[in-house]
Amino acid sequence: MLDIGCGFGLFSLYFAQNLGKLAITGIDINTDRIDAARMAAQKLNVINVQYEIGDAISYSLESKYDSIYMLDIVHHIPREAVRPLLARLHSVLTDKGKLIIKDVQTKPKYKLLFTWLLDKLMNWRATPHYWEKHELSKTLQNLGFEVYTHNMNDILPYPHIIYICLKN
Repeated sequence: MLDIGCGFGLFSLYFAQNLGKLAITGIDINTDRIDAARMAAQKLNVINVQYEIGDAISYSLESKYDSIYMLDIVHHIPREAVRPLLARLHSVLTDKGKLIIKDVQTKPKYKLLFTWLLDKLMNWRATPHYWEKHELSKTLQNLGFEVYTHNMNDILPYPHIIYICLKN
């Protein structure tokens, strides 16, 4: 399993502890977060996960993966780099492999505005690149994925959506 944008390792550590036979690689561009994930894995004695510093766009994908996930990453990637990244992910997935993407959709607008404000608070210099649901779904389908979507409802006004993508 590949965790792109793993941050502090929260999800990869959870999966590694609860699915013992699973080998997980987590990558993140932030050195401090990778250091924290490595330290947490060591303290928890989790040996089936490894963490590497890497940018999702340029990370060298040399292995095959049964599953890949990206949580709240796509809107942080420049639009022109998303399709090539998704194509690379498709190419390294095994037959019937799964790509899970959780990200932000553009509707309803008040939820998008709330998320945009949070993104700007986190990094005021960054420019988020939000995708319309049908646009990202179509891009994934054109790359050879069978795509299922699920809108996530939350107490907070986040316009989150999950794309479950099965490699054809």
